[in-house]
This record gives sequence, C-alpha cells and structure tokens, in this order.
Amino acid sequence: MAICFGVALICLLFGIWKSTQRVVAPGIHELELPSAGKYLIFHEYQGALAGKAFRTDKHLVWDLDFHLQAADGTEQPVVSRSEANEYYRWGNTNGIAVLEFSVTKPGKFLLTARYPDERKTPEIVLRIKRPLLTQILFPLIVLNVIGILVIALCAGLLWRTFFKRRAAKKQMGLTVAI
Repeated sequence: MAICFGVALICLLFGIWKSTQRVVAPGIHELELPSAGKYLIFHEYQGALAGKAFRTDKHLVWDLDFHLQAADGTEQPVVSRSEANEYYRWGNTNGIAVLEFSVTKPGKFLLTARYPDERKTPEIVLRIKRPLLTQILFPLIVLNVIGILVIALCAGLLWRTFFKRRAAKKQMGLTVAI
C-alpha cells in the first residue's frame, strides 16, 4: 500500500500543475478543459506570469464579470462563486479559489473576464484547474485497488502453494509408508 500511495503522490504532483491553466484578466482566453466535471477559478493574488510580477488585492476579482462558453457554442456553463475552501502557496505564488463551473464534456471553452466599465487595468492572474480533492482521490482509489488486487493475487498464490506442498508431503509420506 505504501508503494501505491507513493505512486499516487507522484501522479498527483505532476497532474496538479500539468492540468492547470493561467490567464491574465481582463480579457478573452481559450481554455482547453481535458475532462468533464467541476473546475475552479483561482485568483492568484501574488505571483508572476510571462515575466510580469503580480500582487493584487484579494477582493479585486469581484469587480470583474465572467462568462464561459464552449468554443463551438454548444454549452454555456454557469460561472458562480466557489464554495471550495482551497488556496495554494507555492514559493512566492499565492492563490485562492473564488469561482467554479462545471462542463458536461471536454473541449475548448472561451473564458471572458471584463470590468463592467470596460477598463483594462488593474490586471489579475487567474488559475483554472480541477478541485484538489478530485485530483487526489482518483489516483489514490485506482492505485489502491491495484494494490489490493496484487495483495489478493499474492495471497492466492501463497495459499495454493501451501496446499500443493501439503498434498505433496502427504503423497510422499504415503509412498514411503507402502
């Protein structure tokens, strides 16, 4: 089980940051969402993107209006306030979950973030990713199921070996006695 947990942890660390997309708002950005389900939008109030440092007020994100739609126009997920209590601190990068949405299919989506008065500043960084619990549970469940199957297979082989040896000893004992 420890091996399964270690592999799950490695998968988690690589998967969390690989599936993350960062954009600067206000603006219109194409997002590639790799799977159906829930996503969170984090306000990265401290960090850097494309060589530019950002340090913004945590509440600035609420001044923006958000809209999301599938690039092909087939879906318009509702962007709402996040109930997730997630945040991150990675070196000098800090962010907090502020919004969430769900999509019914993977694909390309257009995220629009605008100030109501159409101004272009101040700019903020948004990080879009799956909820942490979703990213942790799937690898842990899959790898633990594999671990349980391996343990069951080994126990079955040990059990079979034990009875075959026991039968062989009985047979040898009977053969010697005759």
